[in-house]
Amino acid sequence: MHKYTLISCRNTAPQKTLFRSFRMALFAIMALFLVTAQLSAKVNDEKLNISLRGAFGTGKLYWGFLSHDNRYTDFATGKTAVLNLAAMVSYKYLGVEGNLLVGGIDTLEWSDETDFGTPYDAKSEGLGYYSVFDLKLGARLFTSPCDMGYTFFYAGPRIWSTKRMESSLSVNGAVTPIQRATRKGSGKGWIVGFRDFSTISYSDSIAIAVQTGFFFGKAPVEELTRNGEGLSQTVDESLTLGGELAAGVALENVGFSITGGLRGELNITTFDDPLNPPEKQSCFGFGNLIFFVEAGLQL
Repeated sequence: MHKYTLISCRNTAPQKTLFRSFRMALFAIMALFLVTAQLSAKVNDEKLNISLRGAFGTGKLYWGFLSHDNRYTDFATGKTAVLNLAAMVSYKYLGVEGNLLVGGIDTLEWSDETDFGTPYDAKSEGLGYYSVFDLKLGARLFTSPCDMGYTFFYAGPRIWSTKRMESSLSVNGAVTPIQRATRKGSGKGWIVGFRDFSTISYSDSIAIAVQTGFFFGKAPVEELTRNGEGLSQTVDESLTLGGELAAGVALENVGFSITGGLRGELNITTFDDPLNPPEKQSCFGFGNLIFFVEAGLQL
């Protein structure tokens, strides 16, 4: 059985510029939804359906690389701000959705031990991002006229990329003189999952909305560099998985909903590294666990 090691650290706050950009984008999406909703017909009353979603969230970030010869790693956790956009077109029972997620990376912190067993706390300052694009093909089922509810079962390709530029590294509060690292990674693979949006009618126009989802798959590293130098290790295993749970309100007469809840995902790749001791494994990964607010519109 393969052992997967996850990243552990803590960040100060999401980058302010990125936060403002995400917030402005979410406000623009919500405004567009509200304006368009006034022109919307009754939901799910035609063979053709268009669903739009936009979400903003903040929470914990998991990001890093660990290898046999890299004591000062970026294998850490911090905080992140995330923008998540999706658009789905369905005809009868067939649907296709594009989903783009972009998140920010800044300060990372972690604790570890030296080769002599001495514990230390490390802090890496820097800036970066991670992005994931999913193209989902599947079946949009369990719909009925004037009801926003549906369940989407899907499978499709996943493409991801990430980059982080380190500006300083300190160990136990002292800045270290090591070379600063710019690390880049990218990969692709596939995912399989479902997303359910259920409504419980409160009146003719207002309903309680509950959304759940889960996916899993593989999207291994295809390229990983540190200061422009490529990684020579061979990919061993890969795992990507995630899920969400949220609740809110749906205005079914106009096809508009707003929900809030928890969403998280993980992408990790392990490598064959003959120089590793038996109890350790080289790996690269990133992920998040966030609280989000999402606006949705069905046309």
